[in-house]
Amino acid sequence: SDVMSAAAADIKPVDEATLRSWGEQLAGERTPLVEKYRCLFGLRHAREPAAVDLIGAALFTDKSALLKHEMAYVLGQKGDPASAAILRRVLADPAQPVIVRHEAAEALGAIGTEEALAAVAKLTDSPEQELAETCQLAVRRIAWLKTARPEEVSAAVAACASVDPTPPASASESVAAMAQRLSDPSAPLYDRYCAMFGLRNVALAGPPDGQSAEEAVAGLSAALTCPESALLRHEVAFVLGQLGHPSSMEALIGRLTDQSEHGMVRHEAAEALGAIGTPRCVELLRQYLTDPEILVRESCVVALDIADYMTGSDFQYAKVPSA
Repeated sequence: SDVMSAAAADIKPVDEATLRSWGEQLAGERTPLVEKYRCLFGLRHAREPAAVDLIGAALFTDKSALLKHEMAYVLGQKGDPASAAILRRVLADPAQPVIVRHEAAEALGAIGTEEALAAVAKLTDSPEQELAETCQLAVRRIAWLKTARPEEVSAAVAACASVDPTPPASASESVAAMAQRLSDPSAPLYDRYCAMFGLRNVALAGPPDGQSAEEAVAGLSAALTCPESALLRHEVAFVLGQLGHPSSMEALIGRLTDQSEHGMVRHEAAEALGAIGTPRCVELLRQYLTDPEILVRESCVVALDIADYMTGSDFQYAKVPSA
C-alpha cells in the first residue's frame, strides 16, 4: 500500500545523523519489519542524496523479498537517476525473487532514462511472465515520456502522488468504457493499465458524482479475477489499496484467501485490506499471519500496522521530516 506517501507534505532537510540512523535501522538484522518500513518511507521523502545510497545498501543485504521489493519501489518513486545503477543490478540478478526484479523494472520505467530503457528492453521476453510484462510496460512508459508534455507528466503524478507504470486514461472517457477495457483479455496490457489508473482517478474524485466513484471501484474490483495476468491483478489490488474503499473489501478478501493465487497478488490484497482497516479486515489479516507463504505472512504484519495507523491518532505513518 502507498498510504505512507500521504505524509510527504512540507518536507524539510534531514540531518546526517538522522539519515544514518534510519539507514542503520533499515539494514539492521534485528529491526522489526514494521520499523524498517517506517524508516524506509522516511528515506523515501528525504531529499538528501545519501538516502538513495542507504536504501541501496540495505536492498542487497536484507533477506525479506517483501521489504526488498518495497525498497526498489521507493527508489523508483524518488526518481533519482542515481538509483538506476542499483536497480539495473537488481534486475539483472536471476537470484533475486521475481517480485523484487519486477519492482526494479517498474522503478526503472519510473526513472525513465536511456540507461533504464536499455536495461528493461533486455527482458521483455523473459520466461517469467510477471517480469516480461513489467519490462514491456516500462518500455512503453519511457517512450511516452519522450513525447508527453511536461504538464501531462505532472498531471499523471498529481492524482495520487505516485509515479505509475502508465499514464491514466483520458478523463473524458466513460467509467463503463474504462472498466470494459480493463477486463478485456484481448486489449494490450498497457491500455488496460491506463484504464485502471483512469478508474482510480474517477474514484478519487468522489463527490459530487458519487455513483461514478462506486462504479469505478466496482470496475476495478471485477478485474481482480482476470485470469491471464497476475501482474495486472496485483496492480489492481495495489490501486484498491490506494483508494481504501470499503466496497472493494470482498473482492480483495477473495484474492487473499485463495491459496492458489500468485503471492504478488495476495500480498497486495493483504496490504489493501490493511488500508481499508475495518474490524473484519483486521480479523482476517490476523488469521493469515501464519500463512505458509512468507510473502503473505509479512504482508499481513505490515497491513495490520497500516490498519492500526489508519484507525489511530498518529499524524503520519512514516518517519517523515515534516515542518
